[in-house]
Parts: sequence; structure tokens; C-alpha cells
Amino acid sequence: MILDLGCGNGKTTQKVIEQSKASIVGCDFSYPLLRSWGGVCADALELPFRDSTFDIVYTFSFLQYFDRKSYKILMLELARVLKVGGRIYHLSVPDRRHFWKWARFP
Repeated sequence: MILDLGCGNGKTTQKVIEQSKASIVGCDFSYPLLRSWGGVCADALELPFRDSTFDIVYTFSFLQYFDRKSYKILMLELARVLKVGGRIYHLSVPDRRHFWKWARFP
């Protein structure tokens, strides 16, 4: 099972489902973006999933929006929902307004 974290309007999530028939859950903090297709609305720092639920967590241009403290909490939360041996995949096109905001990228 795959978690698409920060999926927004679900376009990428839906393409992955169409092309691979993978079992995937889209999750975002913005209900207005999710309501058109039915993803899970949640805070990434407090995911509503059981421990060891996902084989993969995928994010796209998402991690740079967290400050250092929140980033550490996020990584612990992702580790919690990942199965042993699970993977985190992140693709980023840095937005300089946020990427350098915290003068670091963990």
C-alpha cells in the first residue's frame, strides 16, 4: 500500500492508480482540494493511520514547507506508518520562497 502525502487535488494519485492499479491513499491538509475526489484530510504530523500500514510514502514538493522541529516530528510519524523495510520517496522542485526560509534543509 502507498501513501501519497500532500496529494492536493489528487491528480498524481489518480494517475498512479490508473496506470498501476496500486493500492494508494491520498492525504492532504486541504479539504477543499480533496473534496472533489475523496482523499483523506489530515495533518501530516498526526496521521490517522495505524502503525506499519504503508510499504511506500510518496511526497512531491512537500518536505520543504516544514521547519526543523516539525520536520523531525514528520519523519517520526512517517516511520510509524511505514512497514519495516518501507521506503520514503520524495521528489522536489524547490520553491525558493520556502526552501531557504529555514536556512537549512534536513
